[in-house]
Amino acid sequence: MADDDVLAALEAVFAAVLAKARRDPAFARTLAKALSGALPAAAADDADDAGSAKNDAPALDPRALYAAEGADGLRRALGALSRPELYALVRDHDLAPSGASRLTKIQLIEHVAAVLGGRSRAKRRVFDY
Repeated sequence: MADDDVLAALEAVFAAVLAKARRDPAFARTLAKALSGALPAAAADDADDAGSAKNDAPALDPRALYAAEGADGLRRALGALSRPELYALVRDHDLAPSGASRLTKIQLIEHVAAVLGGRSRAKRRVFDY
């Protein structure tokens, strides 16, 4: 392979790995752990945060989960997510309060439970004749 071919192949490999890390927070964390010995500390921290708001939300429907399992089931499921996954889920399901990026994981979980609980009670009042 010529030098240009090698560089093109490396660019393709790194682009594929980067795309996967952006889509999959668990993969990004695994990659960060694998590279932690090879990267300076600041670079490892950046790699671990690759699951920030740019990622897709986990395949979890908070409204359906709340309807099926209530607030406690919702809190348990949301508690199992990483902070970047939780933020992406809240953002993608239009549940994000203003300043959501500054909230802690616990605050986001409680916000979602309160919002869905309030919506649920409001619907019952409107349709409960």
